Amino acid sequence: MGTWQRLGAGLALVAAVALAGCNGKGKKDGDKPKDQPKIEPAVEAESVSLTMQAGMFVQKSLTLNPGKYRFFVTNDGVERPLTFLLEKPGEGGAAPSTLAKVEGIGAGETKTSEVVELAPGMHQYSSPDNPTPRYRLNVKAPPPPPAPAGEGAGKPAEGEKPAEGEKPAEGEKPAEGVKPSGDATGAAAVEEKGKELGEAVGEAAKPVEEKGKEAGTAIEGMIPEGMKNP
Repeated sequence: MGTWQRLGAGLALVAAVALAGCNGKGKKDGDKPKDQPKIEPAVEAESVSLTMQAGMFVQKSLTLNPGKYRFFVTNDGVERPLTFLLEKPGEGGAAPSTLAKVEGIGAGETKTSEVVELAPGMHQYSSPDNPTPRYRLNVKAPPPPPAPAGEGAGKPAEGEKPAEGEKPAEGEKPAEGVKPSGDATGAAAVEEKGKELGEAVGEAAKPVEEKGKEAGTAIEGMIPEGMKNP
């Protein structure tokens, strides 16, 4: 083996030993791999965009539903860093509480707030170093849930009269002035016809009654005065 061959073999052996040492450096039997940092899932939130100009916001008021929001705030042309502030007014003269704050919004920049959860009620937003007025942000109360299907269906509300032609519920009396339908209506019609027939019979009996009175008067005139009852 020549000199160069022996030199090459020696260098190869050194490189192999060094590589093995690097691969095994710091490792011990039973060592566990380090935990990887956990990546938190993104929080679902609705986006609200606001634009600040000199001494004001372009959006003069906001009305939102309860929920989670992320505010995207833009500095439109104010040549200094601005701050966005979202607050909940204090009660009874107390200082407002800060819900979200974004600082250092340079001219032409848009910065994003942390996610904030808004409950029903009145809130306010402003830029204290612009400065701007405090603008109103109203969070509406959610509507009441619908009544379960079948519960109270078909029944009139308390104190409410059933619709014309509608039968009252079982065991319920019809409202005053409302004609019941079905068999009750037929009975009412028969009763009305009976009244009309009775009135017709009464009218027909009047001439007979008048004739009887006239006959009684004539007979009374034929009786001598002495024979009449005192």
